Amino acid sequence: MEEILIDLDLHKQMHTTDGFTELHVQLQVPAGAIIALYGKSGAGKTTLLRMIAGLTRPDSGFLTVDAVPWFSSEDKINKKVAERNIGFVFQEYALFPHMSVLDHLKYAQAQPGNAYVHELLEIFHLTALSDKKPGALSGGQKQRLAVARALARKPQLLLLDEPLSALDWETRRTLQDEIKTAHLNSGAITILVSHDADEIQRLADFVYIIDQGKILKKGKPEIVQGDTLELSECILETEIVSFRSASVGVRINESVIYISEPDPQRFRIGERVFVTPVKGGFIFYSNN
Repeated sequence: MEEILIDLDLHKQMHTTDGFTELHVQLQVPAGAIIALYGKSGAGKTTLLRMIAGLTRPDSGFLTVDAVPWFSSEDKINKKVAERNIGFVFQEYALFPHMSVLDHLKYAQAQPGNAYVHELLEIFHLTALSDKKPGALSGGQKQRLAVARALARKPQLLLLDEPLSALDWETRRTLQDEIKTAHLNSGAITILVSHDADEIQRLADFVYIIDQGKILKKGKPEIVQGDTLELSECILETEIVSFRSASVGVRINESVIYISEPDPQRFRIGERVFVTPVKGGFIFYSNN
């Protein structure tokens, strides 16, 4: 039987564009797993991460990590952020402009140790940049540093809130591989918020699909694909990779799926689009 490291049952009233919604999530997460939270914007994914981190206080419920209560409304327990052994990576890099790459990792360490710092530099391909400051780094290098810094303190939980969404497809793929390697080496539980089905397939052991504050479905990463969803609500973010006469090719996992489009030339290769699974196929749209 798997060892359960996280056990939670949390309630929070959320204010969304559609009014107030009750977030109620129950999860049990085994040690060493990568868990993905998947669903449309406003479903409650980021709010759940923030409650686990201690940045948002739940209205009621409990959260235990390795049998230690981090939050309990009944027992009036609410550990401060600094008392929770977590690493948190947002979409924004939140780096210190005056610190070098190496200094960021040393500063984040709970206990000094050069060996682990250099291991992280190597995993995230930052060794040659160790003396550089954030202003000299590309977007992908900054995000590598943000994830490496989160891992430098050897957290029990690594919380990733769509950290790769602003990066191009190639950089995302490389960083996904690096995150997987670092996760396996660290032994932390990783909880990932993502709209990207390919990312979930590549990284996650288990997926929770959240909609309107509730877990709609849970299972292996394959549940975010096509006909297994009854979900026109779920949105995959992907990119256009090719065209045919009256269709647009988008990347879904390792495959290219062609979707009918009367005027494909209004799009361009590499453009980010959003794809919604529907019965029998997909529809897609762009923010442009």
